[in-house]
Amino acid sequence: MHSSQQVKLIADSLLETFLPKDENQNSITFNFTIAPKKTYRVNYEKKEVKGKAEWTFVNYSEVII
Repeated sequence: MHSSQQVKLIADSLLETFLPKDENQNSITFNFTIAPKKTYRVNYEKKEVKGKAEWTFVNYSEVII
């Protein structure tokens, strides 16, 4: 298993590819896999700060396949 910092760092680097087109959407969830076999599901929430959307990492879980 990877540390929470590793999972967050990877998720943050992938976040831009998963941002929703709908500006009214306030949360997103996506999965990613770290070779060879660890898949994680991560959750983000959007907050408006000075009129700008900021996505904040909320949590993650390991997906058992």
